[in-house]
Amino acid sequence: MTDMHEHDPMKDLADGLRRSAVSTREALDAIVGAATALADSVSAAELARDERGDLRETVRRLEELVLQLTTDIRALRARLDVNGKGGAQ
Repeated sequence: MTDMHEHDPMKDLADGLRRSAVSTREALDAIVGAATALADSVSAAELARDERGDLRETVRRLEELVLQLTTDIRALRARLDVNGKGGAQ
């Protein structure tokens, strides 16, 4: 007859494997969460890079526009001076 208080190594092994499985699942969930957060960070960085590029393009176009407007204003002033309508008012 076996004693009910006898140490059962198979039960200990099963309990240890159960705890290990739970810990492994928790670790896997944490890794998946970290991977998701990393992917979100990469997406945000790419979006910021694209927006910064778009902003740089917009600034470049505005600079070109200002330079063109400056040239146009100078040409208008020159025409007014040639026609005798320029000068101090």
